[in-house]
Amino acid sequence: MRIAIVTNNVLPPREGIGRHVLETARRLMARGHDVQVLAKGEAFGEVRAQLVEQVPVHHWPHRPLRPFHHQATRPLLQDLLDRLGPFDVLHAHLPLLPLLHTEARVIVTCHGTLSADTEAFTERSWRARAIRAQARLVARPMEQAWFDRAERIIAVAGCVQDEIVGRYRVAPGKVTVLRNGVDLSRFPFEHRVRGGRRLLFVGRLGWRKGLFRLLDALARLPGDVTLDLVGEGPLEADLRTHAEQLGLGSRVQFHGFLPHPEVILAHRSADLFVNPADYETGPLTLLEAMALGTPLITTATGLARELGEEARLVLAERTPEALAHAIATCLSAPDEAAARARIARRTVERQLGWDRMVGQLAGMIAQPLRQAA
Repeated sequence: MRIAIVTNNVLPPREGIGRHVLETARRLMARGHDVQVLAKGEAFGEVRAQLVEQVPVHHWPHRPLRPFHHQATRPLLQDLLDRLGPFDVLHAHLPLLPLLHTEARVIVTCHGTLSADTEAFTERSWRARAIRAQARLVARPMEQAWFDRAERIIAVAGCVQDEIVGRYRVAPGKVTVLRNGVDLSRFPFEHRVRGGRRLLFVGRLGWRKGLFRLLDALARLPGDVTLDLVGEGPLEADLRTHAEQLGLGSRVQFHGFLPHPEVILAHRSADLFVNPADYETGPLTLLEAMALGTPLITTATGLARELGEEARLVLAERTPEALAHAIATCLSAPDEAAARARIARRTVERQLGWDRMVGQLAGMIAQPLRQAA
């Protein structure tokens, strides 16, 4: 079967959605499908094809003409899809894709609706207001158009299913939850009791990640507790300024984007992984920490909330005081943290492997949904 996977993310991946797309594509190819990935390329560039982890990827040029950049890019993406086709299935990964015309069956994976995402912003700035307005006026109609067109909608977490059914014109029976996964061979478990004071965050330095709260929490902890921030994003300069204002300059290290082997080393050096987000759906960085055996605490968002009791995750309230208290408690009991890490690893082994998820997806592709409930 010929399958086109379309994403607004760049490849090789620098964020979770891009990693999701590659892991899905590789496993569908291993099952005998002809998979072509269409991913965002350079601004005002040319169509470029390459193999990324043995997956054929076609980079479509985009037009960064905000706030109409998605619609301005649509003819270029439509032309590329038409030239590569015909396809049996078009698998679109939302958010932030313009609706495309196709005779293929359409499956949509939603990694989170922009309406819920942007409403969770706690950052206050003109940029945050502009992004919320764009989500309401531009992104929401695009999402509804894809949901109307889709034969099936896949949500990466139960909370996303609730968003889709509660906020859009979508019948509940049209939405299926397929959680994100972890490649357990890429993230090998290491069991050890960690007795240091080193915190780690891996992810985008962007909106609704709770990173200002994390810095505020760090300022409430003893001076020997340090923080490594691994990732890049639009708020890095603001976060650096905030850290300096709090007197944390020597306790916070900004590492930028790191390749996979260096991310593993960062986990091996860390004593506690912290996810302080205001809004998450199925964050791969959290699942990867669980797979690696890094003790962790997280706010109760997305999969963290859904897995919390079973995986023995420590869930912290979204305040600097509660986050600082949870961090201090975990650091003071490394044996208990290591025991929880073992349970977290077993949870991902049982439930959250990519092969399991892609097997379910392949079943959906093989059997069209005849009538939504």
